[in-house]
Amino acid sequence: MNFEFTDNEIEINHEVSVRSNSEPTVVDNQLNDTTIGKRAKALQYMDLANVVYVAISSLGAVALVNRKACDILGYSENEIIGKNWSENFVPERFKDQVIPLSHNPLTNETELAKHTEFPLLTRDGEERIMLWHHKVIDDDDGKTIGYLSSGEDVTDLRKSEEATRKSEMEYRFLFEN
Repeated sequence: MNFEFTDNEIEINHEVSVRSNSEPTVVDNQLNDTTIGKRAKALQYMDLANVVYVAISSLGAVALVNRKACDILGYSENEIIGKNWSENFVPERFKDQVIPLSHNPLTNETELAKHTEFPLLTRDGEERIMLWHHKVIDDDDGKTIGYLSSGEDVTDLRKSEEATRKSEMEYRFLFEN
């Protein structure tokens, strides 16, 4: 899978092979100088945002990540690219929620869950709760070849909300008794 960038869109050309250990990997790295420049510029923009960006192929292989994703996960870009997203970076109990795509047989279209919330599993085993926004990536024929997701780390917010709920419950208990 390689990426071509224009001012308003990201185009992904899908070409994935399978490693001997059955992990998908990106194999098409023959990008011309113009595409490399556009890719670098797009990655710079993605790195400005304080959110995770990840592009995942229809086979589940990570095709693109930004620096924030690497920082949160605790891996280098080279350690993430080509790995199966759900098998390597999502806790077991959430794996069925990872792929936000579903096929609608009535319209014969791929539908996307616009927003999801599930944690990422970091290198050291910590779970970081992420609020995700998804966008389907189609090829020129309209076939879905993957999706681009942005994720905001809401771990501290969720912990704060839980602490507030707990404090309110304790206060009510003391006040009512």
